Order: sequence, then C-alpha cells, then structure tokens
Amino acid sequence: MKVYLETYGCTKNKADSEIIKHELLKKHKLVDLENAEIVIINSCAVKLTTENKILYRLRKLTQLNKRIIVAGCMANTLQDKILKISPQISFLGPSIPQKINIILNELKNKKRAEMLSSTPEDKLKYFSPSKRIVGIIPIAEGCVNSCSFCITKKARKNLVSFKKDAIIHSIKKSIESGSKELWLCAEDTGCYGFDQNYNLADLLKEIDKINCKFKVRVGMMNPNNTIKILDELMDAYNSEKIYKFLHIPVQSGSNRVLKDMLRNYVVEDFKKIIKEFRKKYPQITIATDIIAGFPTETNKDFKKTRKLLKKVKPDITNLSRYSPRPGTSAKKLYSEIDSKEVKRRTRLLTCDIKKIAFSQNKKWINWQGEVLISEKGQKGHLQARNFAYKPIILKKGKLGQFKNTRVTEAHETYLLGEQIPQ
Repeated sequence: MKVYLETYGCTKNKADSEIIKHELLKKHKLVDLENAEIVIINSCAVKLTTENKILYRLRKLTQLNKRIIVAGCMANTLQDKILKISPQISFLGPSIPQKINIILNELKNKKRAEMLSSTPEDKLKYFSPSKRIVGIIPIAEGCVNSCSFCITKKARKNLVSFKKDAIIHSIKKSIESGSKELWLCAEDTGCYGFDQNYNLADLLKEIDKINCKFKVRVGMMNPNNTIKILDELMDAYNSEKIYKFLHIPVQSGSNRVLKDMLRNYVVEDFKKIIKEFRKKYPQITIATDIIAGFPTETNKDFKKTRKLLKKVKPDITNLSRYSPRPGTSAKKLYSEIDSKEVKRRTRLLTCDIKKIAFSQNKKWINWQGEVLISEKGQKGHLQARNFAYKPIILKKGKLGQFKNTRVTEAHETYLLGEQIPQ
C-alpha cells in the first residue's frame, strides 16, 4: 500500500513515528499525501489547541476519500470526537506503533480496524536509527505521576522503563548511522527506572562509558521524581557527553495550586533542584514550563508565579494557557477563569519570560568554545549547540561538525556566533 504519515506533538511522538516508518517500509511504501491510499495521523492530545488543529485536519482529509488511521494519544482518549468526523477512521494506540502493519493488513478486507493496548511495550525492540545528526532515543513509556490536568497518563498509562542494555545498543546504532546528538525522551525521564532496580543517573553513567564523541540531551523530568535522585543525577551530569541542560517544569509558583494540580512537590523542591545544579554547573541552561489560568489560580497565586520566575530566572520558559482535558480531575474543579483574565496573565508572563531569556542570553556574549552543528537554520544559516545546549546561529559549517566558536550577539531565543579559525 501507499502510505502518508503526518506527526504532531512531542519528541516521543516523533520517536513513535520513526518506529511506524521502519515497520511500514518492510511491506509498504511511504509517499506524499496526493498519492497515498492510506493516511496516518500520529496525534497529540495534550492541549485543546492541538486537539482542535488535528480535528480540523481530519475533517479536511475525509474530503479526499482516503483511508485514515489515527495513531498516538488521541486514539486512546478522544475516539468519540474523531468518529463524529467519520465512523470509518481506524485507530492505533500510542503504546504499540510497531503494530501498524497488522492494522494495514486488516484494512485490506475491512472498512476500519482498531488496535488499542492498555499495556505499554518495550518499543526499543523495533528501534531503527534515523540516520540524522540528531537521533531520538525513547527510554520509557508512561509515567508514575497523576497530574490533575494531564490527559497523557490516560493515553500512555503507567511507567514501563526500557532496559539499559537495549538503550545503550540503540544509542550505538544511532551513532554508527551518523547521529552526533541524541535526545533521551520519555513522558518523564526523572522517573526512569523506578519500576526496575535503577534510575536515570545509572543510565547516564552507562552512556558516558560509550567510547565515541557525541552529545546527549536529557528530556523533561518532573521535580517530584528528580529530587529523589538529585545527588546521583548531578554526579551523572559530570560528563562531557551530557549537555548541561535541565528541563524541569514547575507549572505554578503557588504551592496551593500545585496541590490542586496533584504535582506532588512544592515550590521549594523546584528551587532546591535549580540551586544545587547551578552550584555544581554555573552555566547550565534551565528550562521550565508554566500553566496560566489553572481553574483554582487566584491573582495572588499568579503573582507568586511571576515572582518565582523573576527569582529563578530560567533560560527557557514554555508557557501554556490551561485547557480542560476530558477525563482529567482538573476539569471537575471550580469554574474556569474568565478568558480575558487568562489572556492578561499570559501577556504579563510572556513579557517577563522574554526579558529573563534575553538577560540570560546576554551573559554568553564573547563566550568561546566548541559547538556541535546539529540543524539547518533559516536563510541558509546553521544552528549549533554548545555544552549548555545554547542555540548558536552560524553562517558557515557542515552538519555534524564540531567547531570552535565565539558568541558575538544575543537575542531572546538564540545567540549569534562566528567560527574561530583553527
């Protein structure tokens, strides 16, 4: 069959799409949308805006009279809405992307098919390196958290950590195929191994033993799990292979709101993690996430969030407006905050975030050191990353090269650099 694949959402979804592609190519052919018989949408359900975008896309696709399969998180959580668009749409659960060919085989004789698994499987059995400079390595499926606003737990289920040996093998395969930068991804890397007899720090120490030059970006980890392994994790970061980059979402500066969110930590935990990491790695890049307009967030709570950001000064802050997700306990809380008020809070936070990010980036002007050129930028430029995962735009170079660079200019979201003659 001729198949077209479209992917939405997080890094984990991108990793799942790589598995889908690998399995598809054993029996079928990937083509563009116009020539496809089957369309696969690997979906994301984390935000209402993303949900609406995908539903709109599905309405348009149904007009093309092609067979449609919805994979990913929406397949497990929003079937009713999807089937209202078309009762002929098929589903493939997010925990079993490797079973795409079974679905396609069934569609030869049926109008629709459905495979939804409640038990996550070890996807690394089906891993195939992408042959790109940046490789994605999933290390777990599901998580141990039960956040009141999050629909992902309903879609991805409880934690299943992939075996260390399998991860190391996948990393080596990626390096052999040309990857120089590897992203370790999971719903929460901080709880990796909690269902086994090891943790994220153990995994990073094993990765450090691989005798090759490459870089690793560790994905998002929640504070409640990170603090349990804080000393071990900071020690594991003491490797040239590990980017000094920490993505640790706080979501709110109010302990009362965090309790309503069922986050299982307090603001003081978040601040302690940042303080200790910065003490050991002063130039580490800190990324966090904030939700504006959670149903129980008062103006006083909101002010606490602004105060926290100004005190901690994260290099990157991902800001989202709260959106109610079906089946989550937050949806049953008090009535939603007026949309105009949420927009006001979002505007103020956006202004704060930009000022903080620019202030943090200005500290890097005149820094000199080695960078990895990892992506193509705009206008023919290239994007490189230094040891702290700072994005540095260069005019010259080749993907995959390590180059000595000087930072010449700072902007809110990136730095400009020039190569230092060897």
